[in-house]
Amino acid sequence: FYVATHPPNSAYEGKSFVEILTMQGRELTSVNASEALIDMLRRGPTTGLFFFMEDDDVESLMQLPRTMIGSDSGVIEFGEGNPHSRNYGTYPRVFARYVREKQILSVEEAVRKMTSLPAEVLRLHDRGRIAPGFWADLVVFDLDEIQDTATYTDPHRYPEGIAYVLVNGQVAAAEGEVTGCLAGRVLYGPGRSH
Repeated sequence: FYVATHPPNSAYEGKSFVEILTMQGRELTSVNASEALIDMLRRGPTTGLFFFMEDDDVESLMQLPRTMIGSDSGVIEFGEGNPHSRNYGTYPRVFARYVREKQILSVEEAVRKMTSLPAEVLRLHDRGRIAPGFWADLVVFDLDEIQDTATYTDPHRYPEGIAYVLVNGQVAAAEGEVTGCLAGRVLYGPGRSH
């Protein structure tokens, strides 16, 4: 477990409980770690990074036909806090590690699990495919070069190997630079209450 954000004491951000207890001059015990966490939660909002899945489990789940690939990361400001590396690298990691290196998924299956399958499940009828009448949300990348570069200890790093990002048919990023185009919009699924 690593602390991602803790506004009351940003010195804890990016630190494990071993490091936090050392900073506090306390012995490393489960009781002290629990007390430190409870104290942090009492002082204010705290988010963390948890490590409990094995790669074999991820690989098995990823190959199931109805498994979708996504990220539960939130909107963050570049350089702020110590977020999970998935904020910058979820999709590039899938292509680099599970498509190119391990060959667990084909490019086509990885793209389907990231695009048309989630759109289908979430009933977003004009997204997730390249087809007439659909919004043109596209990412142009080089499979030989795409790579996530963010790490747990250095999470604010953009991936490599992505040439263009188009949002609703407009170029939002080109050759690693954001264009300033704000063509996106909030998408609501059928469960939205009015």
